[in-house]
Order: sequence, then structure tokens, then C-alpha cells
Amino acid sequence: MNKLALAVMISTLGMAAGTAQARPSMEPIDPTGMVHFHGKVLTNSCKITGEGKNLNVTLPVVMDRQVHSGQTTGDTRFEINVKDCPAYGHYAPKLAWDVPRVDVNKNGDLTNDGRGGAQNVALRLIDNHNNNVNLKDSTKRYKASYVSHDGERRTYSFKVGYIKGDERGPVKPGSVKAHAKYSITYQ
Repeated sequence: MNKLALAVMISTLGMAAGTAQARPSMEPIDPTGMVHFHGKVLTNSCKITGEGKNLNVTLPVVMDRQVHSGQTTGDTRFEINVKDCPAYGHYAPKLAWDVPRVDVNKNGDLTNDGRGGAQNVALRLIDNHNNNVNLKDSTKRYKASYVSHDGERRTYSFKVGYIKGDERGPVKPGSVKAHAKYSITYQ
């Protein structure tokens, strides 16, 4: 063997030995792993306080010519208070309105169910940010307007006012009655 071939062979063996030393050990590869799941199941512990579950809100008497489309009149504030109602992480109790579609007009306002009463008059709910509550939207949830320091008591504030219904024609005087069911839910 000539000197050049011997030098190349020694050089190649030296590099191969260096490569073999740099490779990780030949342990078997484990292609498996573990996923750990954690969760929590809640119950709705909220208790309605104050006047109880069923509020009676009396609006002021207004003249038929004061009831218009687009803006409420005779606005009356009301509150729904709850206790023993803490938040769990980012799950805070919210108020949901649950009104049968038959009792809501196309604008999402409560229709008058006072038989023989006022005609073409509806009641509009307004949240604590002065936004109209569209009762046709059953997915909307409302945050409490007040939360106690310990997070156990909450107040949901709204107002209600007269508004012209979605029928053509004038407002006709008479009594106005409507109802809206609500629930406190974690979502």
C-alpha cells in the first residue's frame, strides 16, 4: 500500500471513530406519551334574594302620544339580586332571559298580553349599559352590574319602558302586561 492510500485510510478511520463517539446511545425509541386531563363540575349555587324570584315592576302611566318607535318612555329600573353565587375561574354567573317567541315581537320586545288592553304597545328591556335587550336572541348573557368584594353577591340591573309595537297604526290606550322568565347560569 502506498503512503498516500495509507494516510487516507487512517484519516477516514479517525473520522469514523469521531462520528461514532458523537452519536447518542442506541437506546430504543419509545413513541408513546401521556395526556393528563383535569376538570371540575359545577352546580348552580345562586340564590335569588330581595323580592324573591318573581318581581312585579310597575311602570308609570303615560299618555298614548308619548309612546313612539325607536325610543322608550316611562323607563323604570329594576334589579335582580343573588347571593351565594361565586365565580369559578373565568366562569362567572350571568343572567339569561328565556322568553317564548310568541311573547316577543320582531324587534325582540315583549308584546302586550293584557287582553283587551293597549294596542300596538310593547315593552323593551334595556341592560345596565343602556343597550336594548333583544329577547329573540336566546344566546345573550348579561354580566352583573355589581359584585360584592367577596364575590358572593351580585346584582343584575335593567330597566323597562314602553315602546310602539311593530304593528302599523296608532297606539291605542289600555292596560299593558307582559312577563319574562330569567335564569342565572354559568357560561
